[in-house]
This record gives sequence, structure tokens and C-alpha cells, in this order.
Amino acid sequence: MRILIDILHPAHLNFFKRSISYLNAQHELTVWVRPRGNLVEFVERELDVPIKVVGKHYRTRLGKIFGLFHRIFSLFVEHFRNPYDVFTSHGGFYSAIAARLVGRRSVIFYDNFEYKSLFMLCRLFATRFVLPDLLGIQGHNIRTFRGYKELAYLSNFEPSEKVLDTYGVEKGKYVFIRQIAHISLDYWENHGTNTLEKILEYLRKKKYMVIASVEEHADNVPLLSDSEWVKVMKKPSSDMHSLLYYARCVVSSGDTVAREAALLGVPAMYIGKRDMQINQELIGLGLMTWPSEEKTLLTLDQTLHQAHHCPQEEQQWEDTTQVILDHLKDDKDRK
Repeated sequence: MRILIDILHPAHLNFFKRSISYLNAQHELTVWVRPRGNLVEFVERELDVPIKVVGKHYRTRLGKIFGLFHRIFSLFVEHFRNPYDVFTSHGGFYSAIAARLVGRRSVIFYDNFEYKSLFMLCRLFATRFVLPDLLGIQGHNIRTFRGYKELAYLSNFEPSEKVLDTYGVEKGKYVFIRQIAHISLDYWENHGTNTLEKILEYLRKKKYMVIASVEEHADNVPLLSDSEWVKVMKKPSSDMHSLLYYARCVVSSGDTVAREAALLGVPAMYIGKRDMQINQELIGLGLMTWPSEEKTLLTLDQTLHQAHHCPQEEQQWEDTTQVILDHLKDDKDRK
């Protein structure tokens, strides 16, 4: 098959990375990348397949509308220059719409039910829409699996202790913090700067080291910059998950990193404002907390003393990489 993979975010690269390594041996792949921070550099470093850089990550609503039509049109034109058998993406409705226009199959994966407009566009246009079963969504084009998108790259994860020397930290002696930007539409109003400032002050008083991953255009928090006790990651890196693994706990304003930590067995605290169905199982299992602003510091103290354990050994979650491969190769719903 000829497969076009549309990557819009670093988490999407992680999602497809293992699948790409398997598919590349038997199929012809092209990866489209939308520039966002250091994403293009990250993709070029991690993948050995043809890459096309298209569009940009607009910060305004008007820009995002323009970018929507530009990307769909570009995918449409690309297909007639180099016809594809299947379009795929994680949450990329652009691919779904373009595939529908040119009469080709699209397989779209997604887990963000609360982002209603994007969810509905994917559901409406995708030939096959693949979701975690815990979302409880059914429909004629919907397929489900028992697991999480993050297990596509965290299943049987093997951390590297070399990252500890790189950042000058010890196992369990630092807290990993993820601060996202608020330029994506699903996080547009999701500000939590005051909460993060309180957390950083608390950790400094407790003498914890901090490793911080700060998304481009994220709110400027004065304490969240390089110092004797804070080390800031400069760009997306495959080292990040090893840093999560060895942390005392993880605090994240983004839901993906909070789930990544929880699935690795690291105590995780989500401080974003979005009530997400995809997080509920992990919260119920005690792998993740989502405190109110008033209980943030109390919950943080409890999280710092919570034991690590490996939930992947206890839960019957599917191999998400195999789920990806099975759905891309299964052409029963070919138009």
C-alpha cells in the first residue's frame, strides 16, 4: 500500500513511530508534518521515511481556519500527484476530509471526546474512526480497542539511565513538570499559571529538583526557567519518557504527559482544567489525580509520597501498535 501519515503534534510522532518501523518494510510511506515548535527536527531525527513539511501552527482563530482549508487542499493536490491507498492521522480531520474528497480510505485514531468540533469532523468524514473503548462511543464507522494511544510507544518501555547524568539528577529525587501552551483550540481558555507558581514554590521549599518540559508559547512562569534547582528541556526528545520514568512524580497541565506518567507507573497529577473521559479509568485506579485548585498542594504532598508500580502488568490493555497495524491493513471498508 501507499500510506500518507499526517503528523500534527509530537505525541502523534510517538504514536506512529513503532508502526512506521514495521510498515516501512512492506509499504510505501510518506509523512506529512505541520511545523510546531521543534516538531520537524524531532521527526527528521526519529524517522527514516520521506517527510514533507506543510503549513504552520497558527495562533489565532482566523489563522487556524485558513490553515484548515490550506491543509485539506494541499492533501487533495498531493494525492493527485502521488496517489495514496489510505490516509491516516491521530485526530487529523484534514486527512479524513481529503481522503473522502478523492475517494480513498482514511483511518483516524483519536481519544479526545471533549473537543467536540474536531471529534465530530473526524467521525463524520473518517472511513474508520478508532477509539479507546472506555469512551463508550459506538457507530457504523467506529472501531474500539482496550487501551490508550500512549501505549503505542510506552508498552514494554525500557528507560535509559543516561538521561539522569545529562540533567544532573538522581532517581526519585526530582519532579517532572509539563507546561503546555494555550494556542490549541482545545486548550484555548485552559490557563493554570497561578496553580503552577504555587507548585513550584512548594517544591523549592521542599528542596526538590525540577525537570521541566515547556511547550513553545507557554505562559511565562518566572520560576520555570533554568536555575540551580530547575532544568528546562529545550526541545522534544525521546529522552523525555525516561525522565518521566525516574521522576518522584509528574505534574502536568497537559493530559497526554499525565497519562504517560500514570501508564509508566509514576504518580501523576493533572492540573489542566479539562474534565476528560479518557482519564477516568486511570484516576479510578489511583494512577492519576486531578485535584481542585484549593487542594492542589495537599494532593501534591500525597503524590510525592505515593509508591511507584507498573499498571501494564496488572491491566489487560491491548498492544496499541498492533491495533494501528491491524486497522491500516484491514481494507474491508474500502470505498
